Amino acid sequence: MTAAGNLYDSHPYPRLSYVHTTPDRMATVATLLGLEAPPIERCRVLEVGSAIGGNLIPMAMRMPDSTFLGIDLSANQTRAAQAQVERLGLQNISFLERDLAQFDDDLEPFDFIIAHGIYSWVPPAARQALLELCAARLSEHGMANISYNTFPGWYGLLAIRRIMQDAARGIEDPEEQARAGADAVKFFRDVWPDNHPLGTFLRWYINLEEARLEVNDRATSTLVLHDELSEYNDPVYLGEFVAAAEKAGLSYVADADLPASFPNGVPDDVVAAISKRVRSAVEFEQHLDMLRNTTFRRSLLVRGEVEVQRRLRPDPAMMMQFSVRSRAVPEGSVEINDRAAAAFAIPAGARLTTDHPLSKAAMLELRAANPQSLSFRELAVRAWGRVEGHGQSAPPADQLTLLGANLLRGYTYNIDLIDLRLGLPNIAGSVTERPLVDEYTRTLALEGERVVSNRYHERVQLAPVQAFILSLLDGTRDHTALAHELEATMQAKPGSEQPDAGAIVSECLEFYAETGLFAG
Repeated sequence: MTAAGNLYDSHPYPRLSYVHTTPDRMATVATLLGLEAPPIERCRVLEVGSAIGGNLIPMAMRMPDSTFLGIDLSANQTRAAQAQVERLGLQNISFLERDLAQFDDDLEPFDFIIAHGIYSWVPPAARQALLELCAARLSEHGMANISYNTFPGWYGLLAIRRIMQDAARGIEDPEEQARAGADAVKFFRDVWPDNHPLGTFLRWYINLEEARLEVNDRATSTLVLHDELSEYNDPVYLGEFVAAAEKAGLSYVADADLPASFPNGVPDDVVAAISKRVRSAVEFEQHLDMLRNTTFRRSLLVRGEVEVQRRLRPDPAMMMQFSVRSRAVPEGSVEINDRAAAAFAIPAGARLTTDHPLSKAAMLELRAANPQSLSFRELAVRAWGRVEGHGQSAPPADQLTLLGANLLRGYTYNIDLIDLRLGLPNIAGSVTERPLVDEYTRTLALEGERVVSNRYHERVQLAPVQAFILSLLDGTRDHTALAHELEATMQAKPGSEQPDAGAIVSECLEFYAETGLFAG
């Protein structure tokens, strides 16, 4: 623990957000599965391993009536996070230097406990202490979100980790360790024959982590150091994790990325065969992990006395609680009022196909509204108005049920296909005269960060010019002023013909609107 703590002091973890850790995401899963979720409008949130606040601070800014506490073993990271809170003037969040095994502060229970990137990266005693902390500190309906590396996917990754560790052995400088490890896996990629048992897996890994394995700056070296080269990195099977959680007095709900708990993409005959072999929902998910070669889990837990159900019901009254968003675009033209099937897809390949007129109309409405969400009620009324022979009245219950079933089908397949959330996020879908982005996001861009979080807590990758303009969006500058500042910056740098600053600003502002960075 001491060595890891020292490394985190010298190489703090990047300021990243994790969308599946937000209270609305966790509460959405609980509500869909029939559990009573804590109210997200006024909740208490604890993050264990809060680093320099990259995950918790954006939540606190966007949820001013809730209370947030981050604890971390690293003194430097904790001080940096608390200093950022004080600069922003936030009153609803604080950070403490604490060992999770010695967290004995006399505090009220927490509605949500987050532990991202902790469980697999600490000794066994600390893993047990984390589970016991959750069991002792959760409120009556509270939820914990614990992520960890998992088998079977990590069997191949353990071999890659060993290659990197061997290459880094004997090197004292941490950044040189990271560089040596990255070079080693690239070496084996080039010399292993195509039919090597680990070769295909290693090439997949390098393609997936290509940017990180360049190790060309402190941020990328930090990621390699804390993941592949960390002192501890102990994957566990889902069943092993659930058993440890139950021993500590907790019950497993589902994965925070709910599609991971459902057999989307698995042929019906295989699902039927698995169902005959297993004795529990956890065993069913373990079989899915085997099929998918799963490497990472985000498990939601509740107190042990809470009865957990695993059935989704598209009840209209339940669906009325949610807002809906979709990134899907129609494949070809869509005729709403016939019974021909229409397909809506996202770049990752997930697809929702339906011949239900109300559902087709709803998907078109969501396409037009993105990046904004629509309440289920408003979505249904808008879509019903597109269906031939109907006005702006609400559709009947049977139509709402069918719409809810199709939206749930999309949600359990891929959350980018259909994103359900409790409440209605405050997001602007268009560019205003004097654009405004919150101070924390502007600060990150000004300090050179190239990844920020949007109003949904999703990560947005920025090009250098996008980061520069974003840092200026404090609500005082109109488009002309932004163009003048960009032009002055470009003229200060030697080069050939200068591009059109006004056009660049317009493109950037549209990008910020499309990616949900503007508040409504």
